Amino acid sequence: MSPCPRRTGGGAWREANGVSEVTRAVLAAVFAGAVAAKLAFRKDRIRAPMPWVDDFSQGTVRLIGALELLAAMGVVAPRATGVFPRLAPLAAAGLAMVMVG
Repeated sequence: MSPCPRRTGGGAWREANGVSEVTRAVLAAVFAGAVAAKLAFRKDRIRAPMPWVDDFSQGTVRLIGALELLAAMGVVAPRATGVFPRLAPLAAAGLAMVMVG
């Protein structure tokens, strides 16, 4: 007698989860690029792509960059490491609030 084949299911769920992971990684990479500019360059060098920097001091721009870096890491790291994976949606919500202003 052969054992019944067991249906594991979840194929579509795993595929959607994989797309979600890739999307999260791309979002984090985009924010990391913007953060690198905020942390590495002075205000006058990033004024053209980010005109809002005129409204803040250099220290505040760097603080915003550092917080965005932490948020970008928070979007990817919890799910990737398995440590507090429920923090990823909170980090994503924080990044959304930063983008809205």
